[in-house]
Amino acid sequence: MVNVISDYYNQFKNDIENLIEDGRFDDANHLIREYRRLDPRNIEIYSIESVVAIMEGKMNRAEQALRMGLTLDKDNPDLWFNFGYFHEIKGDLVGALHCYQNAKINASEELIEQINDVIVKLSSKGKEIPLEEKECSDNKTTPIVSVLIPTYNMKEYLKEAIDSVLAQDFSNLEIIIADDCSTDGTFEVMSEYKDDPRVRYIQNDVNLGSSINSQQLLYKYARAKYVLFINHDDYLTQTDYISKAVAILESNQDISLVFANVKIMNTQSPQGFNGTNLNIESRVNGFDYFLNYQKVKYPPIPSTLTSMFRKDDAFRMGCLLEEVYSQDTFLYLKLMLLGDVAFIEHHVGVYRVHGENLSNNMPSDRDFSTVEEFERLYTFALAKGMNVEDLEVWLQIRVFNYIRWRLTYIWPSNRKYALELLLAIADQYNFAFDSIVSNLQWANPTK
Repeated sequence: MVNVISDYYNQFKNDIENLIEDGRFDDANHLIREYRRLDPRNIEIYSIESVVAIMEGKMNRAEQALRMGLTLDKDNPDLWFNFGYFHEIKGDLVGALHCYQNAKINASEELIEQINDVIVKLSSKGKEIPLEEKECSDNKTTPIVSVLIPTYNMKEYLKEAIDSVLAQDFSNLEIIIADDCSTDGTFEVMSEYKDDPRVRYIQNDVNLGSSINSQQLLYKYARAKYVLFINHDDYLTQTDYISKAVAILESNQDISLVFANVKIMNTQSPQGFNGTNLNIESRVNGFDYFLNYQKVKYPPIPSTLTSMFRKDDAFRMGCLLEEVYSQDTFLYLKLMLLGDVAFIEHHVGVYRVHGENLSNNMPSDRDFSTVEEFERLYTFALAKGMNVEDLEVWLQIRVFNYIRWRLTYIWPSNRKYALELLLAIADQYNFAFDSIVSNLQWANPTK
């Protein structure tokens, strides 16, 4: 059996090389998905996927594959070499040299020779290699918590979000607001905070969209050890929440995520407020939460509003680099694979639900890639040693829940696309397909 897989792997690599040469990237990615299911514990698949993504120009996908691969095998020379090439293409020559040097530690003689040639080429550029950037801040000390607020045309709520953070009894923090080209007067609101050293206001030159805006906040601007994302229309109500969350993470290195109950404000409902009222253990095994996410004893995490985590953990897992719109779901699931989850039972903030929420307005261009992202998590979890039978069930349920949820918005208005989405999972995810089809309201008039 080992020889069969080895032969198949060699053929797989040859086929990938031929497909790349022909520019057939869709076929290459399809082949990677097939091989991932056959041999999910092969770390080299992350290296191959990164090469295809780089050649295709999909740098977020490449970075995610490299980061997750190195989380599983931190000394892998091929991954480090590809990460060096990744940085070189992006113009980060300092980062490229760092990765190439790491690649040499466990590389073969042939690869070392290749790396030395690359390092000589980069080093010969001399003054063109930039010095490492120094942190610039009015703060005298590096903050412990970065509170990140991506915003776009929500000035009527933004001030409430910022003030709720400034009211926290934890002072060693920074608040970074990334304004994605708002046209509603957000700049005037932010002028009130220009003299507060804890508040940093960034105005994007072009509208990046919510996904990339959040990515930049995390990877480019956040400086602290811990991160808390707050949507521009949400706010904290308990002034000691950040202190409590930090204390848990500081005392428990094997906890990777802290969250709490929230109040939900439905702006379109006369009832107004209700609460999540979750009742679970104060500490839950991360693998268990991952496998059973959204079941009774493992409820969905209601919002990033209370979700605090280590920046390094998010970097290791390539969080927010996925080709999805439901970034928060993947953030939670990835962090669960790195450690346990801590829960604080108090209602510590308010999450607003209104017509502008993403779930009510999600485009359809990333539905197929969302399923692929679940497959990547399945592979990673297998490599972490989780049970294959458990993960097969997990994958079927994740695809089922996602597609069923999407169809609640798609089916009434775009039946043609809904059927395309269903047919795409018919063969590989038969449980999800059969369960959804049997419950569709076929009698509804076609629109």
